[in-house]
Amino acid sequence: MAILNKNLSFSGKSLIAIGFFLFFSGTPLVLAETTTPLDCRFKTELANLSSIQNDSSLDYLQKIKAELALRQKILGKVLDCAVQEAEVLKTRLEETNVKDAEVTAAKLKLNIEIDQVILLYKNRAKTVKDLGIYGSKSLAGQLSEWRLFNYNDLVSRVANIISWNNSQGAIDLVEKRLDNIKKAFIDLKVVDPSLEKIMQTAEDNLKKAEDMNELARRAIVNSYQVDQQLVMIRDSLEAIAGVYKNFFEVSDILTASSTTK
Repeated sequence: MAILNKNLSFSGKSLIAIGFFLFFSGTPLVLAETTTPLDCRFKTELANLSSIQNDSSLDYLQKIKAELALRQKILGKVLDCAVQEAEVLKTRLEETNVKDAEVTAAKLKLNIEIDQVILLYKNRAKTVKDLGIYGSKSLAGQLSEWRLFNYNDLVSRVANIISWNNSQGAIDLVEKRLDNIKKAFIDLKVVDPSLEKIMQTAEDNLKKAEDMNELARRAIVNSYQVDQQLVMIRDSLEAIAGVYKNFFEVSDILTASSTTK
């Protein structure tokens, strides 16, 4: 599973989603491989399913029985992988040490939602053995649609909390470095209009980073759309990057000044 966030990387997501789609559509698909504690690759099973469907030596009843048994096996495996995926998501969230009280409350709410997802998958897994071919396709279709409109949103909200929380340390660090540079200029009695202009830009960038970070915090707490949350988080991080760019500009000016003396 992979989402556009470097803090979370779940390599099995696309495989599980495709696994559900497989049963819904009845179409064998070639899947990319991934390595997880539970082997969530379906290449062999899909090849076997295709072989059964194209085996002319089997009569209609034999083919139906063989295909049903294999579909039940794959669907059970897909659900087990989905449980594992959700448990990894839960662990990542629990490992995130959030200090803000309101974001902590939002985190706990998401944790409960993940528990409900795990329970849903486990309950559905118990029904697999009683399903026919149509029933297995129907269940896979329902779960595939549910993941698209519900689970993926949950994953994004978890990712946003983790990203927002990580950005707190980045803001604190850049603020300390900016303060240290300002103090050094005062101690060394550095007077240079170009440096003063850059330092003012750095302060403006830091202020923007803090403001966007606070807006992101409110968006998370108030359950805004995940895309809105992510834009605010990214804007905050881009402003932090702007401060570091200013630091390099200061360094370049000081280096050039020292070499000309």
